[in-house]
Amino acid sequence: MKISVLVLLSYFFCSYSLLAADSSEVTKNFKFRDGVFLTISDFQTNKPSYLWTDVRATLVSNPQNYQVQIREIVTMKGDTLDCSRIWGLAVGGIPYLNIDKLSNSKNDLFHFAGFQVRGKICYFDYETTQVRKIKMPVYNPVTGKPFRVGEIERDYVAKHGKIMKFETGEVVDFTAKNLLKWIASDKSLSDSVKEISGGNIGEKLFKSLLIFDDRNKVFIKKN
Repeated sequence: MKISVLVLLSYFFCSYSLLAADSSEVTKNFKFRDGVFLTISDFQTNKPSYLWTDVRATLVSNPQNYQVQIREIVTMKGDTLDCSRIWGLAVGGIPYLNIDKLSNSKNDLFHFAGFQVRGKICYFDYETTQVRKIKMPVYNPVTGKPFRVGEIERDYVAKHGKIMKFETGEVVDFTAKNLLKWIASDKSLSDSVKEISGGNIGEKLFKSLLIFDDRNKVFIKKN
């Protein structure tokens, strides 16, 4: 029996050591290799298809709001990359997802949003300018009284919070309903989220997301 236990313990520690040597845990402070991720696989393995030293890029980075805009990326061979087909980037260790299809951008720049939370469930957000119709009364210039209601259009900035599964790349809106689906395996946390009410709901959901990522680890394979 003692021999069997020793063999099992030896096997366990050997397996654990191999896992530790072959993978890196993705935490909120994990720094990705800077470069261009052509596919989600590049991102999941932390192996950019192109390092920034391999290309010339015209870009604007705003780390304060986790936004990057790119006009063009050209390889050292002179090939221009199709930025619409790039999955994402890493700048300063922070990964950025291509959101042009999500944001319906109309200009000639390609937009990328940074993962403010990295882990089993990643979080990012971005803003879009949208138009909404506002009803306003139309006044009779003689009597000064309203005689009908008209509609005018006004631009407003909408913020979109999103979450992404690290292991699949699936992206959904950051809502209580969607978060509950993704954290169902953590019953105690799910029960807490179901009881969220009152003010600052978004802040409470965000804290729940951080708790889930702390409890549920995800790794990057080195090989």
